[in-house]
Amino acid sequence: MKRQILTAAFISWLTGTSMTAATVNHDAALHYATEFLSERGLSSTLRPVSLSAISRSVSLPQSEAVHIFNIGENEGYVIIAGDDRAKKILAYSDTGNIDMATMPEACRTWIEQYAEEISSLPADSHAADTAGQTYENKRANAVAPLLKSRWNQKSPYNLQCPVDITTGRQSVTGCVATATAQIMYYHRHPLQATGTVSYEDRNEKIVRELDFSAIAPFDWNHMTDTYDDSADDESSQAVASLMKAVGYGTKMQYSSETSIAYHQDAGKALIDYFGYDRNIHFYERGSMSDSEWTDLIISELEAGRPVLYDGRNPSMGHTFVCDGYDGNGYFHFNWGWSGMSDGYYSLSALNPSEQSTGGSTGGYTLKQAVLCHIAPQGTPGSVAQTERLLNIEKLYFRDATSFHIASETPELHTTLDDSQLFFYSFNKGLNDFTGEVCAAVITDSGITPISTTTVSGLENNNYTAVRFQLADVSLADGTYRIGFYYRCGEQDGWHVVKCSTANGPSECYATVSGRNLTLSPVMPTISVNLASELSWNHLHADAPATWTFDIANTGDIRLEGYAGIALADASGDYKGIYVSPILCPANETVTAKINSTLKGIAGGTYQAIPFYSYNSQPTVADITLLSQSVEVKIAHLSILPENGSYLMTDNADTPLRLSVTNLSPDSWEGKLEADIIAPDGSLRQGTFSADVAVAPKSTATAMLTGDNLNLERGNYILNLYMSPGRDLLLTSISLLVTSHVSGLDEIVTDSMDVKVADGHLYIASPSQLSSVTLHDIAGHQLVRQNANGNETAIDISGLQGGVYILTIVRTDGNRDVRKINIRNS
Repeated sequence: MKRQILTAAFISWLTGTSMTAATVNHDAALHYATEFLSERGLSSTLRPVSLSAISRSVSLPQSEAVHIFNIGENEGYVIIAGDDRAKKILAYSDTGNIDMATMPEACRTWIEQYAEEISSLPADSHAADTAGQTYENKRANAVAPLLKSRWNQKSPYNLQCPVDITTGRQSVTGCVATATAQIMYYHRHPLQATGTVSYEDRNEKIVRELDFSAIAPFDWNHMTDTYDDSADDESSQAVASLMKAVGYGTKMQYSSETSIAYHQDAGKALIDYFGYDRNIHFYERGSMSDSEWTDLIISELEAGRPVLYDGRNPSMGHTFVCDGYDGNGYFHFNWGWSGMSDGYYSLSALNPSEQSTGGSTGGYTLKQAVLCHIAPQGTPGSVAQTERLLNIEKLYFRDATSFHIASETPELHTTLDDSQLFFYSFNKGLNDFTGEVCAAVITDSGITPISTTTVSGLENNNYTAVRFQLADVSLADGTYRIGFYYRCGEQDGWHVVKCSTANGPSECYATVSGRNLTLSPVMPTISVNLASELSWNHLHADAPATWTFDIANTGDIRLEGYAGIALADASGDYKGIYVSPILCPANETVTAKINSTLKGIAGGTYQAIPFYSYNSQPTVADITLLSQSVEVKIAHLSILPENGSYLMTDNADTPLRLSVTNLSPDSWEGKLEADIIAPDGSLRQGTFSADVAVAPKSTATAMLTGDNLNLERGNYILNLYMSPGRDLLLTSISLLVTSHVSGLDEIVTDSMDVKVADGHLYIASPSQLSSVTLHDIAGHQLVRQNANGNETAIDISGLQGGVYILTIVRTDGNRDVRKINIRNS
């Protein structure tokens, strides 16, 4: 069993060997990075990037878990694993740099997940063995990125796209158009589009038409690899004209936010309007083995043909281009976002770190599909697609009375005279299908057709019903394995027809006894197990939570579905079901990370159960539980500054008092940590923490103490987190800091008069007063009263002499915080 760590952007392999695990220090990482560049003929300067400077949420071990090096000036970056149990090169890019100051939050999270995965490796894991790498790593013929363009979807690319009548803004080109146009720009073909397209744009409820022969020839010479605000009008209109033509050709559904077209329609447009070879092939990863898929992509790249790639997540899909291979298991992708996130990825983890127009918050690893053999008409080497043209949507058994879904029918007892094998089949190719489909007996020596039917003129992406009546089938008594096959003509060989879902049956057993018949499906071996303990971060009501566990696929098919957590209350009712997509090849293990939000989940004790499902929105019936439940406690705390205003004096030498209310029926004991954010948004170095123990449905006082931060007087923000780490922000509190003042009986500043006389504190202001508050230096509120007008007085006759904090709030919202020394006479 190989072990894979599924991260936010790539996948790292761990293999079981006898090698001893060891930490990769900075010098070793620099050596690996230098060696990595040298292998690619590069000699640029490597500049280290500190992970601890990038993120405050990583612990010290995590900050050493990965090493990041920028390559030259915007020539890319490389991320090295800090543990030799992971593959050395976690990720790299040939463009851009990682910039600590401007890094987007999504990119921070991406790198933090690398660090977390590496630092959490179990102590008994073994070092990675390059001899045991997955199939993707076994071929070493590198292909440099074929595309030079780095195009996008907005201006100037969309200058000729329709205006969105809802928003009044120019529609974006759409990812299908941008990806397809970049491949056409690579081939510089055609000079002129032909034909006429007419289709309904359902977004705007309008019929769009375009006579391609009436538009100007494509001006390839004035198109450029990249565009910015300095692009001239001739160049901008040249690429905009191409984008409009491709958009109409692919029947784009336009909008100013996300324009949508089908991946396969790009292939049809290339053939019908843009002069490309009719033998463009379409394949879905779900119908191929991992080795077949990798072979297919590499073969296309070696032939100099960029691949039009499509992938999905639970919410949406994206079309982009695979245009390079590094020879070590990583493929280069152009995402169609002006170079953003372009780089090398594993085919099992297509998760760009940043996304732009038409993007989402997820990756595009699920439902992978490609259009390949894309070449101008007349290019030598054209080969018609013959494999995987037809599929089985769902196999049915029929008896004398009704149809039965094969996957849900372990055995159907019927007769040959009353039986039928039935399925709907889609034409997955781009051209019409005419040929034969047969049901055949499978033996060790091959197949023997027992019933054949003809399919004529089945159009692309249309389906037909395929039926095999068994009344005329002549079979001796015995048990037979029946499969389904097609051929495009008598000179063609038979090609297997497979179910479109990996967990569905493509074959069945038929047991014959006289005229009696028993049918049963040949179900794929689906065996998925929990391969680690369930772990989680802090759990708090209505807050984000992360769950992590390993899934082992010991079956004979690839798992392409969803890992999840089911959260049940004491009565066994599921209160929350959370999922994350995973792709796990047969006989491998992946680490699944489920990011959830415990929205609507009250504090208390629950049972957490890891599961696997093929459904992105699973019901109880759709999930395969992987283990017994694990008890988890979800906290629900409410934290407020005690006694109103929250004050800190003498540069943080006074404890800060918090009122912590536990809304859960369970007691809570733990530690709070705090960051102080300055008015300019910068983090002030130093830490505050408080140990807290609070009974169920009760309130306790927490004393937050910590380093002297040398804070100047002013307004700050105090961010409170559950310890350890900074992954769960509980609340943000406004913090007032006073400057050091001592030995004063009265203060006169900025026309604000504060006097102590006759047992009273007198305050006079040129502007209207709202309220005044007096605290002792421990932060206890002693007096608070509203004020009207420009003057007010506080009775302090009962106070002992000493230093106090006075907060004056004016009606305009401004406040003045003073430290005063009251001396008893």
